[in-house]
Amino acid sequence: MGRRNPDSFANLHYYGQQNYFYADNNGRKFIARFRCVPTENIPESGLISEEEQKTVWELGRLPGETRSKTYLREEMHDRLKTQNVQLTIQAQLHNWCPLVPAEVYNCGEEWNEKEHPWMNVARVTLDKALDNQVTEGMRMDISHRPTSLNFFGANSVFDFNSIPYARLKVYPVSHAMRKLRNNMPALMLISAATASVFLLFKSKLPSLWY
Repeated sequence: MGRRNPDSFANLHYYGQQNYFYADNNGRKFIARFRCVPTENIPESGLISEEEQKTVWELGRLPGETRSKTYLREEMHDRLKTQNVQLTIQAQLHNWCPLVPAEVYNCGEEWNEKEHPWMNVARVTLDKALDNQVTEGMRMDISHRPTSLNFFGANSVFDFNSIPYARLKVYPVSHAMRKLRNNMPALMLISAATASVFLLFKSKLPSLWY
């Protein structure tokens, strides 16, 4: 669900966009989801109405909004000058077997929290804001994860697990492209059916560039 005009990054709930395959030390197998929430029980701001949820892709700035478009970043920088931000990473587990219904893998659908309660797994403390130059140089790669976590395969682009499967293929190439972009522009072609990635360089395929 979208958010509009939240008060701070510090009181939002952050949900993972993919499921993980998790096997514990006893060999039990689960589907795992993760989220990051404020450690204190702070009301989440910026929640939109049920009517606004019907056109969530149209959420823009409200008429009369005078704050900077980067007000959330600015607020977090100011907050960290005087206090730490405490967050908790939580996990939710669902028993896995080969016959689990496909809808269970849909991250857009909530699991019953009574049957699958959120469990605290880590505490995060933010104590300062990094410089823009540092954050611009950071990269996210979903392949960096504990060995106990893995991703499910996907059979088609309509499979709920197809997004993380494609990301595993695409991210290493897109990272390499960023390193090359100052010297040799590249065009990335992605086969949606197989998540195959091809790099076409300007120097070899000039006819593709206009």
